[in-house]
Amino acid sequence: MSIRKKLICIFICLCVVIINCDANGGNDSDINISVFNVFAMDYGNSAHSGDIRVSFTVPQSNSIIESYRVLVVKSDSADSFNLQKADVLAIGQYFEVDKNSNGVDIVLSESLNDSDDELIKENVPYVLFVLSVGFNTENQLSKPSNEVTLKQENLVKTLAENIDGGSGGVALDTDGNIYMGDFGQTLGGGGGGDKVFRITQEGEVSIFARGFIGASGNSFDSQGNLFQSSIRGSYISKIAPDGSVSQFSSGAPIVNPVGILIDEDDELFVADCEGFQVLKIDKNGDAEVFTNNSLLNCPNGITGDENGNIYISNFYDGNVLKITPNKQVSVLVNLPGNNNGHLTFHNGFLYVIARTANQIYKVSLDGEAELFAGSGMRGKKDGAALGATFSLPNDLIFNEDGSKLYVNDVVPLSGGNIAPCNIRVVEIVE
Repeated sequence: MSIRKKLICIFICLCVVIINCDANGGNDSDINISVFNVFAMDYGNSAHSGDIRVSFTVPQSNSIIESYRVLVVKSDSADSFNLQKADVLAIGQYFEVDKNSNGVDIVLSESLNDSDDELIKENVPYVLFVLSVGFNTENQLSKPSNEVTLKQENLVKTLAENIDGGSGGVALDTDGNIYMGDFGQTLGGGGGGDKVFRITQEGEVSIFARGFIGASGNSFDSQGNLFQSSIRGSYISKIAPDGSVSQFSSGAPIVNPVGILIDEDDELFVADCEGFQVLKIDKNGDAEVFTNNSLLNCPNGITGDENGNIYISNFYDGNVLKITPNKQVSVLVNLPGNNNGHLTFHNGFLYVIARTANQIYKVSLDGEAELFAGSGMRGKKDGAALGATFSLPNDLIFNEDGSKLYVNDVVPLSGGNIAPCNIRVVEIVE
């Protein structure tokens, strides 16, 4: 056979191979179907596999994948764990995930066993693998995740996100619904600021009331009325349980009302930021200056203890102030960030937002402060409280039994915009 004929034959054979490969979708075994960015975290305190939250990114070759299987492997077995071992695990030793997603972020089922067919439990280090189950192609195994060890600790979770308003004050009704004022797009105003949102325990968001100008601090009285301050309107509104709004107190000496404390007699104490004062407003809406001490540097948050002491968090510095019943004012503690949000009193301690530090502090009534939540980085990372991140958190409130602390923060992770915002919750085990 001539060289020319041999070349023609080789060319024809190559064409046949290419056509056959194309007809069969190419050589699938050469396509990467492994997931990547596998990340695991302890996301609960139930001491079983339902505490594990895992996220990963799926490959582009989704059409030749049947499903993904999440596998939990003891850390000391991770180096020897391979595709052959993953392929033979039985139902109950993996968590199956639908392939139809561009990214996966899930919590595992409660009854899952690990790769040794043992129940997943606390105080055992694990890593997670994801097995991509191929369709007419070989299965592939991901790289291991970070190590995760289940234990009892305070956890931050996101209850509701991207709420279309700025982060004002938060209050809680007797049914456990959260009420958040819409401060507006920025601290100086501009866009929104006229609403109060209601957020259920399931994270469902609705508008409860309108008619405000920079809805900031708020609090309920004993009759279920919500008193809402309007920082840029210089007035305080009364919102009935049905959502109807009436003006309660306005005009001098009110300047920029923010936080509201309601005492056992349903009288209001109001932190007035640019008035650099604390006001007292009686049941008829008549306001008077309670104190205008020089330590008040844009008083923002306000709360009180069982002995009649009032506590103030300053917005223009990191000071938390104590005001005694006879109006003696002193600095209780100074917190990082030089810019405090609100504060609340619970079970003998103050819990204070260090706003630009993106942290929450627990403060004794003797002024001893300890970090309660927030790594100090600005972000929106859920998980263990001390490692979680917040973005300019503003206000906080406990539920009735003290097992949850609700916090609002903002969606933007840089800059000064305070809208849209989120409701985060710290689940407490201590």
